[in-house]
Amino acid sequence: MSVAWYRTACVVVAGLMSGCLYGCGDSSNSSFSYAGGMARKIDRSTIEDKVRGSWVGQMAGVAWGAPTEFLYAGRTIPEARVPIWKPEMINLAFLQDDVYVEIPLLMAMRTA
Repeated sequence: MSVAWYRTACVVVAGLMSGCLYGCGDSSNSSFSYAGGMARKIDRSTIEDKVRGSWVGQMAGVAWGAPTEFLYAGRTIPEARVPIWKPEMINLAFLQDDVYVEIPLLMAMRTA
């Protein structure tokens, strides 16, 4: 797995997160605007889908990057040192503060 692929994955996850944040405006107010001047209304199921997708992406990124965290500060990880992704690694994300501190937010969104 190349460093370029890892960077691309990070950009995709960041895009998903920003897409979620963009869509989290008050959908009952059709006059909502932002710096671009366009209004957009997104239904709850679309927002939930975006949150779930970004959550899984964050979990994958956190679990994948955890073995190298703090080892290459200010440097690019050599391609030979990029961890090999294994699907079972996704569950390791629950042990990372990047993920578990956000669980109360997701629970609050579930009841909202």
